[in-house]
Amino acid sequence: MQIHINQSSELAGNTKYLLNEKLEKLTTFYERIESATVHIKQDDGLGENEATINVRLAVPGPDIVAEASEETIEKSIAEVHDKLRRQLRKLKEKQNGRN
Repeated sequence: MQIHINQSSELAGNTKYLLNEKLEKLTTFYERIESATVHIKQDDGLGENEATINVRLAVPGPDIVAEASEETIEKSIAEVHDKLRRQLRKLKEKQNGRN
């Protein structure tokens, strides 16, 4: 799977690693993911949520999209991963139900 990351500020190396690891794990739930486009916005700390992540997964059929806003980038990554995992499971169950 190809992963494209667009960010408003520089990410730490361990954050990029965590993000890539979480996205790669999604292929265990649905192996036909072609690519992932990630948009990351980190606020300056003035608002409630400081890190927003939007992920679009290119799969056969309509793309799967999830967004999460949390206090830290790590929490946002975990939240968006959970949302994508649920959507991929639903998609796989729907497709297996047709066969």
